[in-house]
Amino acid sequence: MIGRAELARGDVIEAERRYQLATSENPGFAPALEDLATFAAMRGDATAGLLLLERTATGTQHAMYPFLQHFKPVEHPELGRNDRCWCGSGRKYKVCHLGKSDTPLGHRAVWLYAKAGLIIDQPRWQRLFAEVDRANDDVRLVSDVVLFDGGAFDDFVERWATVLPDDELDLAHRWRGAPLIMGVVVEVRPGDGFTVRDGRSGETRSVMDRTVGDDVSVGDTVVVRPLPVGDEWHNYIGVHPVADDRREEMRDLLDAPELSPKALGRVLGDSDR
Repeated sequence: MIGRAELARGDVIEAERRYQLATSENPGFAPALEDLATFAAMRGDATAGLLLLERTATGTQHAMYPFLQHFKPVEHPELGRNDRCWCGSGRKYKVCHLGKSDTPLGHRAVWLYAKAGLIIDQPRWQRLFAEVDRANDDVRLVSDVVLFDGGAFDDFVERWATVLPDDELDLAHRWRGAPLIMGVVVEVRPGDGFTVRDGRSGETRSVMDRTVGDDVSVGDTVVVRPLPVGDEWHNYIGVHPVADDRREEMRDLLDAPELSPKALGRVLGDSDR
């Protein structure tokens, strides 16, 4: 309980120490093990996270479990803990990539996005989530709106900056303030992505989104949130159509000095119906 209070205060290091104390007193205490697994996931230490979750009966239900499984690192038995890391960083293997994902950042970007989503479980963001959710029942969209338009993503970056891998932290800073855009779909690549022309700037972007299917058509006016990942753009919220009679209202919302998450959820919810 003290650990979770410290996490709510923003002291992640003290929170982790408290969870470790809890497991030293009770090695099978599932809540502390799952919280420690979250810390391991934030660090990109898939091996440690899986070992912690495997000590609990419900570990496979943890939000990070599929990511820990997917990004479990390839072992390098030829290297000792104190050898220089294979990646060329010059650091010792034990402090660089031992137990951590060796997947390129472009592939881990979706994991970073999922990590950010964990912060919505905090009471402060749950209240905003509930307000937006009442206006739109698309959980993925609601979570994204709370993150980027409600301020939760900034909270995530500030809170977890000391724990995230350096390259993910740099990427997270690039994502801060990433806007929603309303544009027209000019190409659809089912299972891969789409190309959209921004209605305001006229800029055309090729966006990766593996969830795109036949329900998206060329000529649709949609709202998406392209996030920069290296030289690419990624979209994790799906493609949300805007009804003809809602386009002006949506444009006004996106142009407002401060976007209203609740109003945004309502307009998109009305467009989906």
